[in-house]
Amino acid sequence: MRRSGRTPSGCTGPSGDHTSGNGMYVYMESSAPVKEGDQMALDAIFHSAFDGCAMNFYYHMSGSSMGRLEVKLNGHVVFERSGDQGNQWNLGSVTIGQGDAAIEFVATRGSSYCSDIAIDDVTFSSDCNSTHGPLHNFLHDFEMDNGIWNSQGKLQWRRYSGFTPSSCTGPSGDHTSGYGIYLYIESSSPAREGDQGILKANIHSASDSCVMNFYYHMYGYTMGKLEVKLNGNVVFDRSSNQGNQWKLGSVTIGQGDAAIEFVATRGSGYCSDIAIDDVTLSEECFST
Repeated sequence: MRRSGRTPSGCTGPSGDHTSGNGMYVYMESSAPVKEGDQMALDAIFHSAFDGCAMNFYYHMSGSSMGRLEVKLNGHVVFERSGDQGNQWNLGSVTIGQGDAAIEFVATRGSSYCSDIAIDDVTFSSDCNSTHGPLHNFLHDFEMDNGIWNSQGKLQWRRYSGFTPSSCTGPSGDHTSGYGIYLYIESSSPAREGDQGILKANIHSASDSCVMNFYYHMYGYTMGKLEVKLNGNVVFDRSSNQGNQWKLGSVTIGQGDAAIEFVATRGSGYCSDIAIDDVTLSEECFST
């Protein structure tokens, strides 16, 4: 079932979705008439262009009588968790070999109704598709490369993991897992106030409902400004210290060709590193 907020049973399930806490996720409802051992499967057929294709997802398995979650690839179990995994969203990942793939999320109900299982934010890496179709653009978490994004301007967007070199600014890890890769601009010398780093991509949107979501990090007492421009027009703008945390940003892209730019402007001092991660485009971007 698709749901937002808490599941009906107080002893199990998430309190909100993984993305923002206010959106939608899917879950298996474990209350009667569902019985122990009953299963629900979420299936998809997919074609991977490379052996390095990775599917990432978040799962929530909190409950005293928790059952089991499996991910099956062409009928074979490639991921499995059982029992209470804590009242939190956890990251899961599987590698998909080149070729056609039948993917299944299989949730098995535990011994009582305190065994709701939820998943959210299922994404595919850029290695899954090389033909610039939907999955090539659907996610970029920068784990392998910059994908469709090109860095321009005086300040270069760098791929990085862990803490940025300056302790007064920047994230301590990527948004996805805390251990992966993100992009950021380095504000230390020789960078000067007002210098800009531009990250640019061109896409074609099939629908007026196309949405680009992304996570940004703007921590530092001399923080500058982050803008998102669509065909030259500013559609998103944040400036000054936003706190030592990843925050969700979102812009709507109209139907047709779109030139998208992330423009980071260096602040008055070196404590103004700006980072972005997990840039995603909704399915409406590619289907009418």
